[in-house]
Amino acid sequence: MAYLLYLLLAGFFVYFGYAIAGGILVILWQPAEWIIILFPSLFFAVAATSWKAFGASWGLVFGNPAQPDLGLARQACRYLRVFGYSSIFMGLVACFLGVVVTLTLLGEESRAVIGHHFGAAFVGLLYASMIHTMCYVAEQRIKGRYLETETEGHGG
Repeated sequence: MAYLLYLLLAGFFVYFGYAIAGGILVILWQPAEWIIILFPSLFFAVAATSWKAFGASWGLVFGNPAQPDLGLARQACRYLRVFGYSSIFMGLVACFLGVVVTLTLLGEESRAVIGHHFGAAFVGLLYASMIHTMCYVAEQRIKGRYLETETEGHGG
């Protein structure tokens, strides 16, 4: 529960804290970049593992099963790792597409707002790094709660 509260507070400070800086919240809300990053990353991660690993990954993070399946916990860690890394890759793709669109709009009338367009193009990297960080923390939580306790009893 504390993990979920932490994510909500972090999201609050990231999204609403920037509104004080003067209109940056408008730049941060880019639904097209969310679509470019989330759906392909989800597809790649599920293709590398399974839908069962997808469900187990978030179930093991937010739930507390008494007897977790260790093989499923390993698959969930793999899912989170693939999802995090593919979100970074798709964030780079979204950034590249944003820069291309910005350069195609480059004209005499748009030179005054070019900084805004380049800033919006790089928001995909911010989204991707946030997703990657959440996946990394979730993976470490699963490893710490379920997988490292498996090896403690086998030591000498």
